[in-house]
Amino acid sequence: MEQFMTDPELSELLLKEKLVTEEQLKKAKDFQQKVGGPLSAILQKLGYITEKALTDLVAKQEGLEVVDLEGMVIPENLVKRIPRKIIEDHEVIPVAFKDNVLTLATSDADAFAAIEQIQLVTGYKVEIALAPRESIKKAINDLFYAEGEAKASQSRDDLMRELEESDEEPETRLHDRPGKDRQEEKEDEEPEGGGEKKSQKRKWKEEEDEPDMGEREEKPDYERLQKALIPLLIKKGVITERELIEEEKRL
Repeated sequence: MEQFMTDPELSELLLKEKLVTEEQLKKAKDFQQKVGGPLSAILQKLGYITEKALTDLVAKQEGLEVVDLEGMVIPENLVKRIPRKIIEDHEVIPVAFKDNVLTLATSDADAFAAIEQIQLVTGYKVEIALAPRESIKKAINDLFYAEGEAKASQSRDDLMRELEESDEEPETRLHDRPGKDRQEEKEDEEPEGGGEKKSQKRKWKEEEDEPDMGEREEKPDYERLQKALIPLLIKKGVITERELIEEEKRL
């Protein structure tokens, strides 16, 4: 939740609504002097108040509506009316449109810059409703990134399986060659006296089946395969460098 009021104003309001104690407020201010930052963020970090409680408090103070984005189906046609860059830059989500008025969910009760820019781009009158910042960020991720990440993950898995299958060393076994099995069985049934001939045939067969050492393929180097995988995924368009960097930051 963006803090749009001063620390003294917020402190007074929190105590009035009995959302924190004076002792908690004092500890939060002491901590703020050491590390800096807005008081609202310090109170949340220390676990004295939740972002939702702060959102409800500010909405009550300013006479604004609070929207639950997690329990809402965001209209796709509204999202398409606002450039994606504006939605991501200002962290806003369009949630309703009625009588030529577009309602945006935001965590900033003073989102004047976002309101002016979106009014200019769309030509609609814009009103705001409040929502916790984390729920807005999650909604943006679900709108623009979740589907792409799922497809990229599936494509990466499929590509990895293809690489592993293509690099498996084929093995030729005697029991995979039924013709030779029948021939060996026939040789085993030869009458006595043909032992020397049978032995010679087996010797020729072993020499024939034994692969030349120079012709044996080396086993794949899986460490090199893993290093080559990321450039290959980017080249094939399975994932972009930006998506890869964002995924690495989330891990």
